[in-house]
Amino acid sequence: MLSVEYTSSVNLALIAIERYLKVCHNVWSKKYVRKWMIYMYAAIVFAWVYGFPSYMAVPFETSVVIDGVCYWLVIWKKPQLKLFVIFYYFVFTYVTVLLASVFCYGWWPFVVKHA
Repeated sequence: MLSVEYTSSVNLALIAIERYLKVCHNVWSKKYVRKWMIYMYAAIVFAWVYGFPSYMAVPFETSVVIDGVCYWLVIWKKPQLKLFVIFYYFVFTYVTVLLASVFCYGWWPFVVKHA
């Protein structure tokens, strides 16, 4: 579940960046759009391939079965590791995507107004 959430949020950020480049940097986009689309598709595939191993490694490492019930994200070797993982998930899943979306979609009204 975490890997799907991560990859879908990264895909949203990549689409926001791609649309920002098409609207705000129109000349550049017309000149390099074919090369960019190849990189865009590669970035989306990379997000899906990277999301599963990076976000599934922690639950596999911290899971435990007690009396036939599986508890995940329970056993942490160091409390600092738990804090780091929570910070990492929050920053790369929410903050980065939010900043990319706000920046990319925030410039549209200014560019359209001056066009």
